[in-house]
Amino acid sequence: MADDPAPPGWAFLEEQLAARGTILIQGHLDQQLATHAAARLMERDAVSDAPARVRLSTSSGEIGAALTVMDTIAALGVPTEVTAVGAVQGPGLGVLAVAARRLATSNCRLAFSSPRLQLEGDLRGLAGLLDAELRDQKRWLEQVADATSRPVELVEADLASALNLSPEAALGYRLIDEVVGSPGSSTGSVT
Repeated sequence: MADDPAPPGWAFLEEQLAARGTILIQGHLDQQLATHAAARLMERDAVSDAPARVRLSTSSGEIGAALTVMDTIAALGVPTEVTAVGAVQGPGLGVLAVAARRLATSNCRLAFSSPRLQLEGDLRGLAGLLDAELRDQKRWLEQVADATSRPVELVEADLASALNLSPEAALGYRLIDEVVGSPGSSTGSVT
């Protein structure tokens, strides 16, 4: 499923926000978007000691692409602040989980969901692709479990059940540190 193309002026807005240290990750999190986001994060790290800020809204994606961004965040010399806006579902939750500061707007939707795979090829080739995908999923689960201080088995069960979380429930899950964005919204840190 492809997301709608970026609206007119999107590239200009993205450039203006990037100049202020904010990177947008929006839409289907595929390898192209992940590579673009990773490059923006590394550019930010190279020019400033200030934290990199990410605005994340992705309702679908690929685990390998999410791992690209997650690994980049881990390698940066500056802390990263990720704010979930709109919907963050599936592999993109890992990007949120591994940030130094994890925020969600009061109206965002957070959901675990396994990505759908469409594989083509001969049996031997498909087996190799599936093995690689399972290794990536295991690594993703381990990183999310570590970031949320939960057992891998629990995160895996939540992924399998397509667990949906309100921002307040995500606080309790330790997926985020704070809910932001509306007067009187629940805010606070989880220790």
